[in-house]
Amino acid sequence: MLEDAEARVRDSLEALAAQATSSPNAYVKAKREWQRRDRRRRLITLAIAAVLVAAADVVGLWALHVHDSPPPAPYVPGPPGLSTRDLHDVVIVP
Repeated sequence: MLEDAEARVRDSLEALAAQATSSPNAYVKAKREWQRRDRRRRLITLAIAAVLVAAADVVGLWALHVHDSPPPAPYVPGPPGLSTRDLHDVVIVP
């Protein structure tokens, strides 16, 4: 009974396959469509990334310039009586 069902399914699929016709350039068309979609996806991703980077730059520049900070205090050297560290024994290794 199981072999009967398998044989009928096989016969049905063979009949269906015999009726199917293939296009000689179906692969070329499918490949071209896939490449077009891939190229479009990459361009959209690149455009979104460029917009995000530009927006981050604008926000960063705006944040830097929105608050005016006071100018830094002028350099005032310490009193001459303070001793500084003795740096004669310091060796700087490149």
